[in-house]
Amino acid sequence: MTTQSINIATQQEERKNRSLIFAGLGLLIFLVLGIWGGLPPEGERAAFIGGIVFLVLMVFVSGIATWHLMIRPLPVGHKTISRPLVNPVYRQVMAILLAISTLSLTVGGVWDEIWHRDFGLPFGEDLFWRPHLLMYGAFLIVIGLGLFGWYTIMTKGRGTLQQRFRSDPILAYLTLLGTFLIYSLPFDPLWHMIYGEDISAWSVPHIILGTTFLLVTILFLASQLSIMPKRQWSGVQNMNLMTIGLITVLSFLTPPLLQLLVLEWSMTEGTVSATSVVAQRPEWMLPALLTFATIFIANLVTHALKRVGVATLVLVVGYLFRLLLISMASNPNINAVMWLLAIPPAIGVDIVNVIGYWRTGRVPSWFISSLGGVVTSLLIGVPAINALLIIPEIGWVDLLTVIPAMLIAGAVAGWMGYMLGNFATEVDNQSEGYEVQLLQVRRALPVALILYVVFIAWFIITAVPPVDVA
Repeated sequence: MTTQSINIATQQEERKNRSLIFAGLGLLIFLVLGIWGGLPPEGERAAFIGGIVFLVLMVFVSGIATWHLMIRPLPVGHKTISRPLVNPVYRQVMAILLAISTLSLTVGGVWDEIWHRDFGLPFGEDLFWRPHLLMYGAFLIVIGLGLFGWYTIMTKGRGTLQQRFRSDPILAYLTLLGTFLIYSLPFDPLWHMIYGEDISAWSVPHIILGTTFLLVTILFLASQLSIMPKRQWSGVQNMNLMTIGLITVLSFLTPPLLQLLVLEWSMTEGTVSATSVVAQRPEWMLPALLTFATIFIANLVTHALKRVGVATLVLVVGYLFRLLLISMASNPNINAVMWLLAIPPAIGVDIVNVIGYWRTGRVPSWFISSLGGVVTSLLIGVPAINALLIIPEIGWVDLLTVIPAMLIAGAVAGWMGYMLGNFATEVDNQSEGYEVQLLQVRRALPVALILYVVFIAWFIITAVPPVDVA
């Protein structure tokens, strides 16, 4: 066996091991959210568990298909054919569409939250209200790109199905995600038809759709970075417009992620019920989830953009974006407290990264930077939770469980963010020979963005809220 063959085999083994670890951690997070998401009354429990089993099997089948097509070692004698199936201009258009999808999901998700809180949950009547239509449109963009991916892979790809998919990984993962959405998207309304109102935000369909949103953003990032010059580590100084645009889109990650994970704790005086699912959760859970969400995003953006100090900027922009979106709400219980509480861990990650980069010219390991985030979350975030929220009330004794939970959450989030950030930069620059065409597309981008923002504003302003609810 040649040295090259040994290196390829080693890389495949490492990739397989990383994928298994990532899948295992994802399953662990899913189980934690599922266990503490709440159960229906005894009489409905069997059907409820049956629905969960079906959705888990659906995700499992999709995971096996992804593993076979993208990760499983190729048969002996077969090699990956590295041959991009779409040119850089197509990839730029794909990135723009994915950015629009990300923005639509963020705006639609917050708008949906506002209407549900302002008008209650008109079950059955919210299926086609405008917040949902905006999110459906975002997912349809991904499905359309997935269908385009299938057509391109089958008509332009060469070799076996595995070789065809692996020749253009970004297009392949987008194709798989679009395919998954075709049969997973209808399950949220179907879930509500069967079980009615969610017990908590951590229903299985919500977790699946939240994960899908995250993957859409990751694929946007990978698509855009693949047609930009290879990035070298630097600070926040001298950022160009493209980098500022990437930071803006990445800040759209924070509203949906925090909505799913921690929004239920942002209750005001008089709205807290001692018997609610949220009130029954342990004190360590909220600080652990806030730490997880922030450190995940911080490591993701830091390693994808190769810039130290950007994590706090992304979280601050996300906080301001949340404030902008909820300005259209009339319900005083809708706030941006959780987005404010998410900033301290990002500050810790940035402080460690900036000091390490300034002293050595290198970025500290993901574990060290994550530890910095945990420390600032403990020193600033936990006291802020007690000051700004009704529940939980974290006392000195609670720190015996809070601190280990935050350390575990920070380590898991740090590694996952680091891995996804590096994944987004794996594809080398492919813009050679297409610089003029790419410049033309990017010049039209501000016009497209203005038109899209005008459409969003019109879509919201002209929307008629449900009038048959109190």
